[in-house]
Amino acid sequence: MQLMEWNDGGVEEQVTALRNALEALADGESLELIGSGSSQEMITTLQAQRWGYYDCYPLPAQSGWRLQIFNHAAPEQPRRVVGFFTFDHRRCDQLFADMEIAAKEGSTPEAKGLFNAFEMGMQFHFKMEEEVLFPTFESRAGMPPNQGPTMVMRMEHQQMRGLLQQMREAADKDDLAQLASVGGTLLFLMQQHNMKEEQMLYPACDAHLGPVVDEVLQRAQGLLARIFHEG
Repeated sequence: MQLMEWNDGGVEEQVTALRNALEALADGESLELIGSGSSQEMITTLQAQRWGYYDCYPLPAQSGWRLQIFNHAAPEQPRRVVGFFTFDHRRCDQLFADMEIAAKEGSTPEAKGLFNAFEMGMQFHFKMEEEVLFPTFESRAGMPPNQGPTMVMRMEHQQMRGLLQQMREAADKDDLAQLASVGGTLLFLMQQHNMKEEQMLYPACDAHLGPVVDEVLQRAQGLLARIFHEG
């Protein structure tokens, strides 16, 4: 995967260079971007210039921030909750599958690195839903947060967080067998959870959010800065 570095230079110039690199990629391909300052201005500028063509997701970083940015050569217009969040499901699914292969092959450093990326991706996905998507949907649908489908999804998020913590403990002990075992339980729950969201909840969100979908998705990606403790 191509690696680029964001520095303290001019935002517009760097966004132009980033866009050129992204547009050289095939549809659905990605590059990594690392930086040490704030990622917020870069994300906001990228969204404003070509909203829908690029999506950003967090990756573990020893310092500063590290993003995986995907190129969408022909994005859906208008954007939909179903497409945006389902894409992130598949991204996390791939990280999990790669981690599972590395664990079965006994490659401890690779399995741990992939687990770190998977765990961060899952926590960010939960954050986008719980802090932006679900509250906005509940408000527009007139649905209390302690009732209905979002309540069930929040409960399942908590179950998955518990399993992720068990996987974290196994990874910290280099126990690949336990990592894979708990991962199997998580995979079953994750598949059932994703199916309910993709087939029922996300379409309902699209129906109720209507003209504010773009604003909701932009706010969701704007949470990236908080993932890296930028404020």
